Amino acid sequence: MKVPIRWLKEYVDPPSTPQELAKLLVMAGVGVESIEGDVLDLEITANRADLLSMLGVARETAVLTGKALRVPHATFPHNNQEIAGFCSVKVEARDLCPRYTARGVTGVRVGPSPAWVVERLEAAGIRPVNNVVDVTNYVLLETGQPLHAFDAKLLKGRKIVVRRAAPGEKLLAIDGKEYTLTKETLVIADAERPVAIAGVMGGKGTEITGATTEVLVESAQFDPVSVRRTSRRLGLSSDSSYRFERGVDFDMVDEASLRAVQLILEWAGGQAFSGALDDRIHPEARPVASVRPERVEKVLGMKVRPARIREILSGLGCEVAGSDETLRVTSPMKRRDLRVEVDYIEEVARIEGYDKIPCDTSFGLRVAVDNKEDLVREEARATLTGLGCWETVTWSFGEATRTGKVPYWTDQPLIPLRDPQGVVYKTLRESLVPPLLEVLKTNEGYKEELRPIFEIARVYRREGKGYGEKTVLGLAVPGDPLGVKGMVETLFRRLGLAFGIDSKALAFLEPGTAAEIKANGTVVGYLGQAGASLVELRAIVSVAELDFEELVKAAKLLSPYKDFVRQPPVERDLSIVLKDGVAWAQVEAAVRAAAPATLESIRFLSEYRGKGIEAGHKGWAFSMVFRAADRTLAGPEIDAAVQAILKALEGGLGGRLR
Repeated sequence: MKVPIRWLKEYVDPPSTPQELAKLLVMAGVGVESIEGDVLDLEITANRADLLSMLGVARETAVLTGKALRVPHATFPHNNQEIAGFCSVKVEARDLCPRYTARGVTGVRVGPSPAWVVERLEAAGIRPVNNVVDVTNYVLLETGQPLHAFDAKLLKGRKIVVRRAAPGEKLLAIDGKEYTLTKETLVIADAERPVAIAGVMGGKGTEITGATTEVLVESAQFDPVSVRRTSRRLGLSSDSSYRFERGVDFDMVDEASLRAVQLILEWAGGQAFSGALDDRIHPEARPVASVRPERVEKVLGMKVRPARIREILSGLGCEVAGSDETLRVTSPMKRRDLRVEVDYIEEVARIEGYDKIPCDTSFGLRVAVDNKEDLVREEARATLTGLGCWETVTWSFGEATRTGKVPYWTDQPLIPLRDPQGVVYKTLRESLVPPLLEVLKTNEGYKEELRPIFEIARVYRREGKGYGEKTVLGLAVPGDPLGVKGMVETLFRRLGLAFGIDSKALAFLEPGTAAEIKANGTVVGYLGQAGASLVELRAIVSVAELDFEELVKAAKLLSPYKDFVRQPPVERDLSIVLKDGVAWAQVEAAVRAAAPATLESIRFLSEYRGKGIEAGHKGWAFSMVFRAADRTLAGPEIDAAVQAILKALEGGLGGRLR
């Protein structure tokens, strides 16, 4: 929200410099992003929609400085014609439009706005158009209430109907683009067609032009959720939708309409019709809260006089009644965040000054207990990043254009989004692998070096008549499956889990590369080379996906202490020829069964196929480390162990020394 100080001075006397005003606002919890000349750019949080207006900022300034607030009051002459003879209004979608008002002006002369108006609008970041349109933007910035002006002669049947759009209806908006509407879209229509997207943007067919002589001024309250969904669905936002999404005040609707008509008469001439069309529901009473000065003192730790509390809350626009023991406070216009006692106590603290709250109060401390899921998550992150992986954060949505599916965690249909964004994201993701592969595809398109990536996040699935979610760990690693297998195996070792693997055909992975992963004998996921049905990549990429919730349950983060072995290790390598069908797990099991207790570790080194290796066979090299805790191992002892291992591989697995 850009606030030109020269414009602000119309409503309040601010401090002498923009820097002083900025400091006051910041100390009261209002963010100031920048100061350019005499313009403050404020950072407005979602709960302070009142500050999206010059009057809102002026009120805040007045209560902080103790200066008087000057609110303009709209007065203007009417002609003898009733507005009912000029146009009619009917609200059909009452749930999405609690109040709709219309006023009419005839005999206007459309042209440029006064120079001082143009200056103010441009300083606030609004492009001037003409005197009538500029009135609506001026009042929007002044009051925070969005308005729209129609050329009344272009309204078919002189009728306004607030309704939901028919599926497939189209509207050419004032931005020159045509939008296709859905039945969830609230529109302003005339007797034949939509003429505006409610709360978002007006239509080209009824916009104000140099030929306009009759103007209908719209001021309304629309449902914030409806406006937000429409704006996101159409990819269309405006200053009006920004404010409607945060909620406009029921009572401000008519006040802003009166102000707009007054300025149209001043800037464009003409005559105002008598009265207004006001289609409305009976509004809810404003919330009333009891505010006890005694409670204010207890919460803030400082005493604030009842008279001062009255002064602060009245300055913020509240109606304050009751005794000094218990104040009865009615929330002001445009302050939807003020409802209960503690809300008003916070306002007292803001305006009185957070720096006045004493800081000599002692607080009790309690040591927090580490959550196992958090510990496992941090260990997984540390391990994978240490192995060269990059952590990613991808969308929770699935792409409608993606044909490849990963039906591992569920075989049910995908969950559609109730309010899909555009034409791309239509479903909730059922797996982390497709979005991870999309990340690699994007990097490949930019000719970036592909790196291993991972993510720990939720996937979604149908469960009976409802829906469920599961936290999984996904990995995408350039290269063959041995790389991703090594990473998973290292992660399991860090988590104190026994790693296991069984071959299994999975349709979305390349044949012969897919396998299910076991932790302590329980299946927790899969790995393999990504198939072409998932994503088109020039590089070979392997993937893995693990049930993170099961890893958390089974993880043992505390390892038993082992005394340091002071004896030197002895390393021996073996290279053997085996049939293609033999798995590494079989080799490792045979080696450990045949080896003496001095075998400390076994590690795969390489695979060879080619000259000297017959078809249907492979050459595997692996390394073994022997060590005894009480002595240095001698050569003959190691040679005997290696011979026993080789004999076991020859007899049990049909291998031979290469």
